[in-house]
Amino acid sequence: MLHRTVITKADTCITYAFKRTGTKTECSSAHDLDKYFDFVPYESSLIEVGDIVLWNQDRMELYSGMEILENGAIISHGVWVKIHVGVIESIEPKLVSDFTRNVMPHHVPTIRIRDLSETTTPNFILKRKLD
Repeated sequence: MLHRTVITKADTCITYAFKRTGTKTECSSAHDLDKYFDFVPYESSLIEVGDIVLWNQDRMELYSGMEILENGAIISHGVWVKIHVGVIESIEPKLVSDFTRNVMPHHVPTIRIRDLSETTTPNFILKRKLD
């Protein structure tokens, strides 16, 4: 079931997908996805409304100052880039919604819905691991 979703500037494509699908998880970044989700190779016949799909093309890890200590020392952490997720909104036509900062000026976040035929094919469907 899909949920009404309001985004903030602090959201990411991952937090948007979790809000939209009502997914409750401890996962907060792309680094942790494999702890909580199985990566099922994408096949259009397997998708259902509410599935989270993942594009993983040209994934790379950049290191960025993400933490500052009491003494002012900055600690860098790895951040995965070129990973993106969306939510299947409809099967016929195949529509996917996602959260992006790439289409608005000043990287203002926005939600968009696109036909899957207008995007690159996702690499995976994320399925919640059973506890």
